[in-house]
Amino acid sequence: MEQQEQSNNYQRRKRRARVIPFGYKVDENDSEYLVPVESELDALKEAEKYLNNCSYKEVAEWLMRKTDRKVTGMGLRKILMRGW
Repeated sequence: MEQQEQSNNYQRRKRRARVIPFGYKVDENDSEYLVPVESELDALKEAEKYLNNCSYKEVAEWLMRKTDRKVTGMGLRKILMRGW
C-alpha cells in the first residue's frame, strides 16, 4: 500500500523516466518510486504567485536560491505548464 504525506496532498508516484522531476527525489527503499520534497513543492507554489509580477527567469533564479536545485526559466515554464 502506498504511503501518503499527511501534511499536504503530495503523494509518492511511480518513476517514469531517468530525469527526476523538480520537487521529488528517488525513494530510498524502492528506486521505482519518487517521494515528494515538500519544501521544493511549497516553493514551487510560491513561485507561481511571483509570476504575476516577475519573469520566468527571475522567478527561476529565486527558486534556485531557495531550494538549491537548478532550474532555468524555460524549465520552470515547462514544470508549470505540465501541471506538476
